Amino acid sequence: MVDCWRVEPSDRPSFPELVEAFRVHLKRYNIPMQEAPPINLRTNFIANFENLTLTDT
Repeated sequence: MVDCWRVEPSDRPSFPELVEAFRVHLKRYNIPMQEAPPINLRTNFIANFENLTLTDT
């Protein structure tokens, strides 16, 4: 596993490096890595979430 908590920030792995490390780790156990949903689905979800109103019923 990738050591994320190194002392020097410049020594920390980049996000793509972390993604690849997790992909390799999951592949070792035959667990598929899920891809992010398309951007339009994420945008719609965020828009719908922001429009929610809380009611006291």
